[in-house]
Amino acid sequence: MVNASFLKDKILNLFLLVIVSLLLYPLEVKSAVFNVTNEDELRDALSMAESNGEDDVINIAAGVYQTFGAPFEYSSAQDFALTIEGAGAGFTILDGGETNRVLEINTVSEADIVITIKSLTIQNGYHLSMLEDGYIPGGAGINAFSQNVSIENCEFINNFVSTTGNGGGLFADVENKINLLGNLFSGNSAPSDGGGANLNAFELYISGNQFVDNSAVLGSGGGAYTSGIKLYLNDNEFYGNLSGDNSGGLYSRFFSSQEVANVNMINNIFAQNNSFMSGNREGGAVSILGAEEVNIINNTLTMNSSGEESGALMLEIPVPFPGDNIINIYNNIAIANDIIDGADILVNGQPFPVPTIPPTGFPEPVTVDYGTVNLFNNDVGVFEVKEPISGGCDISEVTCVLEINEGDNISEDPLLVNAEVGDFSLLPDSPCIDAGDPDAPDVPDTDIFGNPRVPPPDMGAVEFIEEVVKGGGGCTIAPTGASTPIPLYLLVPVLILIRRVVKRCKSH
Repeated sequence: MVNASFLKDKILNLFLLVIVSLLLYPLEVKSAVFNVTNEDELRDALSMAESNGEDDVINIAAGVYQTFGAPFEYSSAQDFALTIEGAGAGFTILDGGETNRVLEINTVSEADIVITIKSLTIQNGYHLSMLEDGYIPGGAGINAFSQNVSIENCEFINNFVSTTGNGGGLFADVENKINLLGNLFSGNSAPSDGGGANLNAFELYISGNQFVDNSAVLGSGGGAYTSGIKLYLNDNEFYGNLSGDNSGGLYSRFFSSQEVANVNMINNIFAQNNSFMSGNREGGAVSILGAEEVNIINNTLTMNSSGEESGALMLEIPVPFPGDNIINIYNNIAIANDIIDGADILVNGQPFPVPTIPPTGFPEPVTVDYGTVNLFNNDVGVFEVKEPISGGCDISEVTCVLEINEGDNISEDPLLVNAEVGDFSLLPDSPCIDAGDPDAPDVPDTDIFGNPRVPPPDMGAVEFIEEVVKGGGGCTIAPTGASTPIPLYLLVPVLILIRRVVKRCKSH
């Protein structure tokens, strides 16, 4: 006869073994992983991933992968994500050979999938862009249509769109969100908008990128062109970009919708960008059109130039009837920009949409308050506001008013270390040190390089860091680099609980 207590112990021990096994066994994720080492393997992996019904990861080993006359392509209607990852920018190189586009991504899924492209160099792409069904495609490096796109730690170098088209390095037309994180765009060109990149999405997160020496030959946004509803532009550098129309650095356009269009532009550097042709060439560095809520905080804009009006920053804000726009400009350096006739910062009211005026006119004069500009703690050369002159505000019955609040601004040489060669740090006697407003909206905790900002913050994108000479001695506590797997942390309380159950059973 089997001892009941012995049987009970066996069952409990078996139960304990099953629980421990489940905790230590990794959760199965439905995904396919491809490791490729040459062009044929890469094309095969992209083809299989299009329809295998799984989330896919394509790891591309270090090396140069030539397109040989045909782009690498991924076109899929399935509801699964794709990640394409190289061994690092400069190590895994996809090369168009100056004959064709490098990479095409096209997904038509209704699911909220994400296409992720990481750690690649995309170079020497070429695209002869023509009008197709009323639409001009672009993107000689990457052309992407999807629900969500994330491009991280990549290089886009020497990609060229010819004839017409947008986005020399990257063209992305995305339904929901674009993440552009830690990339370099250098030497790319397009005849129309966005020499480095042309990005279209509801939300755009652009952080930690460098746009250097790109050109939009006849269009706007030599470095980048964006359109959407929400833009988060943090910790980027725009240097030496050119446009034939508006904004050598960045041109951002926003469209009316049920959502409030807003911009957060924080900790960016714009220098030596140029909108160089004659005519209405606004915003040598940045143009932002149609956003209703704008925060411009702790940026450095210097040595930019435009044909007229605004050498550094042009904000064209909509004038609904009435309006509720709010523009916050705090803690910036916007000085020493070259303009023929204009300002370093220009705020331009633009009716959007055009208000309806009764055919018989208003019964009495009407004043339209269409927004507020808060300009505080900036080092700015010339600041100018232009009232709207169309859409009803130019008739005697209607007066459009923009409230301007300002204070603690200066107009002095910021004393940068060496802006000519790209060092925008502050010298120890700079008037911008500790001159920022610590209560500014969205004031960053760190500067563009991750250095802490100690209140009161400095003006500009780079916080002054005082060098401290320290003596020797002392001790250092460093991490060992070892880590405990998460399941073991979960295992401890479970084992305690099981032990208590076992003891209680034995007691009975």
